[in-house]
Amino acid sequence: MLKPLKNLLIVTSLACVGGLQAQIAPLTSSSANTPTIFELPDQIYGSHELQTLDIYLPSFPINTKKRPAILMVHGGAWTSGDKTDAISISNKMVRWVPNGMVFASTNYRSLFDAKPNRQARDVAKAIALLQRKMEAWGGDASNVILMGHSSGAYLASLLAANPSMAFEEGVKPWLGTIVINPIALDTIDLMENDANYAQRDAFGDDPSYWSSVSPLHQLTPSAIPMMMVCSTLEEPDNCASSEAFNLKAQEMSRETKVVKINLDEKEIIDSLGLSSQYTDIIEAYIYEIFQKNPDNQK
Repeated sequence: MLKPLKNLLIVTSLACVGGLQAQIAPLTSSSANTPTIFELPDQIYGSHELQTLDIYLPSFPINTKKRPAILMVHGGAWTSGDKTDAISISNKMVRWVPNGMVFASTNYRSLFDAKPNRQARDVAKAIALLQRKMEAWGGDASNVILMGHSSGAYLASLLAANPSMAFEEGVKPWLGTIVINPIALDTIDLMENDANYAQRDAFGDDPSYWSSVSPLHQLTPSAIPMMMVCSTLEEPDNCASSEAFNLKAQEMSRETKVVKINLDEKEIIDSLGLSSQYTDIIEAYIYEIFQKNPDNQK
């Protein structure tokens, strides 16, 4: 398993790799024992100010041939949150990037500018941009793992359940998806029973729209492999919807699994990346799906 590294240097500067320019300047001082993380901030994938992502690299220039890239989609009830939120990125970036992974974190338009189906397309465009950069750096575009938390996990699961939406935005098939405490996997059931005000704002009152954006009801035989990590401490029970999704996916012979964690909504995302059995489980899955790409075994 990977070992966490707590001391690091994040560096940005002005450089051009594979024809893709990145804005860069040093953020902290360095020392002989400080691993370096290179940041490519605010990479633009659309015209809206929130259609950007940050990319963190273990070296610069980079060879991504044998390295996975993780794209994080933050939560925030479809209206808030940011790609720089420490709860979403800090422990993961510190653990994984110095050990060879590429880690990216994306923003997407808020509910005030885009309904959930449009937000999912924003995430798809972010995946496509990351894949293009991977190819420009000599890597494999398929070596991307999509990760999301809460409402961000919902967006990631919608793309994984029916990846045709992502493919329409230029995305190539990716390795797998990890959704952390996903909400609204069964959007219809949620809206008919337990929806709160934020969810009603997001999904409205049209049952046909609920069906069109429900990951469970959009699940197809072409679904991307997915791990659902759910909190056993949350109400309503997110694990029940994860298990229902898992059952339907397995009936379609799709690769999905559910991991139940005794952590609350904050801890389940913040603690990922700290040395723990929980992090070990996630890393084992990352390497499991990474090894399923035949090119990664050469």
